[in-house]
Amino acid sequence: MLPYVIAVVVIAILLGIAEASFIVTGSAFLGVVTVLLWVAYIVVLVPTVMKGLYYVFTMYSMFDGGNNLTGKEAAERSENLMKGHRAEYFVLMLSFIGWGILASITFGIGYLWLIPYMQTTLVIFYENLAGTPKEVQGEVVEETVE
Repeated sequence: MLPYVIAVVVIAILLGIAEASFIVTGSAFLGVVTVLLWVAYIVVLVPTVMKGLYYVFTMYSMFDGGNNLTGKEAAERSENLMKGHRAEYFVLMLSFIGWGILASITFGIGYLWLIPYMQTTLVIFYENLAGTPKEVQGEVVEETVE
């Protein structure tokens, strides 16, 4: 994963340099370089994001696994949980875009409600994937995931 992140950063830096040079000089060669760097940036960014989606629940796995779970084990558990569910998670996160725009319009005050709502949604998504029983007022409630 780290080589992808490094490649994204290097390409982004080169892209910024090429675009700035293109704006100043107007050279056609720099225009082609800029387009090629944008393509390279997207080609490297997409697999990086797709691989990163495997590890979104590493922190939840650490908390759920107790003190005997190492970071690597938690990352592996998160990866196993997310296999076949990355698209669901991606769509779930896309569903918050409108709420984020509305929260931004209120100069950030809306984030006081949006962030807890998002975190609660993510915890419920994790619990559905992990099959963790839920407690409601002291009683354990078993839910089936379809």
